[in-house]
Amino acid sequence: MTTNEDFIKHVGVLGMKWGRRKSSSGGSSDHITVSSLRKKRLQDMSNDDLKKLTSRMELERKYRDLRSADASKARKWLSGTLSSAGSQVASKYVASALEKGGLSLFELLNKQLGRSG
Repeated sequence: MTTNEDFIKHVGVLGMKWGRRKSSSGGSSDHITVSSLRKKRLQDMSNDDLKKLTSRMELERKYRDLRSADASKARKWLSGTLSSAGSQVASKYVASALEKGGLSLFELLNKQLGRSG
């Protein structure tokens, strides 16, 4: 005898891949309109179509520029931070190496050069 606890019920969408959401639409109505206008030839567009298209393209360009400006600010900050951290680590490493073996290195160099120190 089978009870409700003994069986697994499938509640997903048949044939749908795991971890993927079913999109309800291809984007906003403006995006869909402009996407269809981009497929048209220039000669087939009305003045209103051209205004919609150029307005949307200008907005997209401004948005891309703003995002890239934010990204370049973050990149600049990260570059400066990593550069300064790298300099500090290198300074500590050189200082440690000089403390441990700097004197013997100095003496070895003097011997090679024929100097006494």
